[in-house]
Amino acid sequence: MEVWRIGNSPYAPKFQVIAKPNDWAKAVKKATSQSELSDTKMLQLEFWSKFKEHVQDKNGKVKLRKAYPQHWYDISFGFSNAHIALTVNSQSEQMACEIYIPDSKWLFSALLENKESIENELSEQLVWEELPEKKVSRIKLISNDVLSNQENWGQYHSWLLENILKFQIVFSKHIKVCTNAKNR
Repeated sequence: MEVWRIGNSPYAPKFQVIAKPNDWAKAVKKATSQSELSDTKMLQLEFWSKFKEHVQDKNGKVKLRKAYPQHWYDISFGFSNAHIALTVNSQSEQMACEIYIPDSKWLFSALLENKESIENELSEQLVWEELPEKKVSRIKLISNDVLSNQENWGQYHSWLLENILKFQIVFSKHIKVCTNAKNR
């Protein structure tokens, strides 16, 4: 709490929020009223809730939605034909940051033509999944990590945030170029 005074006005309290409720408790209550959450779902919910807190503490520029008990977390970055998806797969013990392209094979192909440039800008080798039998395509950066190692979550959250920021910069530029070229 601080005491503020503007000009000759009377002193007044100004409260700084140090801690506030998060969505984790609400989501657990809602989920348990509908059905029981498995241990894995509870772990996923806690992981994404803590990830959201981590991002809010480190970088206010990434817009995040509510956390849910699922293995993925989607982040919009200004395009209707692609978004960033984060995944934690407890079965394969992998974590990924990816560009998820739901219904735009032409965009995947256009980005694939710039694969070398994109990977050089990211300083990473990516996994390019066209998935021809499906409508979706993916471009992934994968890390082998175990979700149940809660003591490492801070590192996992930092890795995810770092790659979200890199993906936003690099893929925004390339998607704009591809979209402009298609619309000519």
